[in-house]
Amino acid sequence: MTDITTIAQTTKALIADHFATLLGERPFGSQWGRGFTEADFGLDWREESPPDAVKMEGCRYFRLAHEAFTRAFPGASLGAVAFCDLPEDLRARVEVAEGAHGPELRIHQGIVGRLVEPFEAWLIIGDHEGHQVIFTAHPGLPLAPYRGQMDPTLPIAVKVV
Repeated sequence: MTDITTIAQTTKALIADHFATLLGERPFGSQWGRGFTEADFGLDWREESPPDAVKMEGCRYFRLAHEAFTRAFPGASLGAVAFCDLPEDLRARVEVAEGAHGPELRIHQGIVGRLVEPFEAWLIIGDHEGHQVIFTAHPGLPLAPYRGQMDPTLPIAVKVV
């Protein structure tokens, strides 16, 4: 069994600036509703495999299922859509912007409207200089990161701002 809390402490020790971006409320995209705290790394995260289209090589994925998620984050909101799920006319309105971890895709909420509420959260762990660290944690299903191309066949994350 993976101890997420221990990996969180390793993340904090090795890349403190990045660790700080995991805590509190997210500036764009899906929201926790009350912010994310260090104690939340101790919730019932279970290792699961996301769809192949969103898997990043060498990463491990942990899901906080519906009951545990809604109990811990009752005010959470979904703030990202998959690029491939947008109609063609809305894809043309997606912008590339500089995010906390590099370029990302964004679309304005007034364009897409209200999104459904999230029913789970995901945490992604990967390698940093030979150590397992937390790459990200967010409400909602995992989506593929933007890698420089807006491929309409892939579930690339588009943050709603």
